[in-house]
Amino acid sequence: MRYTLNIKEGKSTLTVFTTEGNIVTIDGDHPNYRDAWEAVRNDNEAAFIKQADVLAGIKEAFEAVTERVTVKGNSLFLDSEQIDGRLAETIIDFRRKGENYLPLVRFIERLGANPSMRSRDQLYTWLAERDFTITPSGKFIAYKGVSNAGNGKFTSHFAGRASVNGVEQNGRIVQGIGDVVTMPRPKVNDNADIGCSQGLHAGTWDYASTFGNGYTLTVEIDPANVVSVPSDSAFQKLRVCEYRITGAAEIPYSERVVADYCECDHSDDPYCAETCEYCGCDL
Repeated sequence: MRYTLNIKEGKSTLTVFTTEGNIVTIDGDHPNYRDAWEAVRNDNEAAFIKQADVLAGIKEAFEAVTERVTVKGNSLFLDSEQIDGRLAETIIDFRRKGENYLPLVRFIERLGANPSMRSRDQLYTWLAERDFTITPSGKFIAYKGVSNAGNGKFTSHFAGRASVNGVEQNGRIVQGIGDVVTMPRPKVNDNADIGCSQGLHAGTWDYASTFGNGYTLTVEIDPANVVSVPSDSAFQKLRVCEYRITGAAEIPYSERVVADYCECDHSDDPYCAETCEYCGCDL
C-alpha cells in the first residue's frame, strides 16, 4: 500500500494506492479521517478501506443485526427496495456522531411493514426534513394538542370516531397517558393534498403545541401506522391509524434516540418481548 498526503491551505487530502490497484482519496472532512490516517500509518490496508467507506461500515454493523438491511454501492436497501437517500444520510450522521443507530435499523424494518408506498415516501420526507426522536424499538415520537378533561384524562381538539384501548368512542375522544388510540386504517384519509380530514392526528411540537387548551401530549407511533402527511400546515402534521400516549410534555424531546424509555406492553411485538431486551425496563 502506497499513499500521498497533500496539505493545502490547511486542508488535508489523503490518497491511497491499494495493493489491488485501486485509488482511494479522502479529505480531512471525512468523518473517519483520523482513524483512516492511523490505519495508513500502521500499514493496515484493510482497516483503511473500512474507515474510508462509511457505508461499508454501516453494512457490516447492520448485518450483525438483520439480514434485511443491506448496502449496495452508495445506497441502502430494505430487502430489494431502495431506501430514500435522505434517510441514508441520517443513518450515516448517527454513525459519524457515535450515536446509537440500532433503533434506526428497527425503524426501517417497521416502516417496511407499512402497506402504502406513498405513506412510506411521505414519512421519509417528513422525518428527513426535521429533527425527530425515535424509541429503542424503532417507533418515533410525535406530539398532540389536547384539552384537559379532568381526572388525568384529555380530549381531542376535533370530534370523530375512534377506539381507546379497544372501546369505541364518538365525539371528542377522551384519552389518557398509557392509552392506545386506534381507528381502522381504511377510515383514515390517505390523500396528502386534503388538509383537514378523517384520521388520528399528531405532528411536530411547533404544530401540536398550538392546539387544545395548553396541553401537549407525547405520542409513540409505529411507522407502519402512518397513513398520510398532509401538505397543508407546512407538512407539520400526520394522519395515522394508531398511536400510544406516553406522557404530557412542556418542551419537546431534544434527543435523536430517547434513552431510558420503556415501551413494553409484553405483547407479541418482536422488538419488545417479555425479556425487555430492547427497552431495559424491570419486569
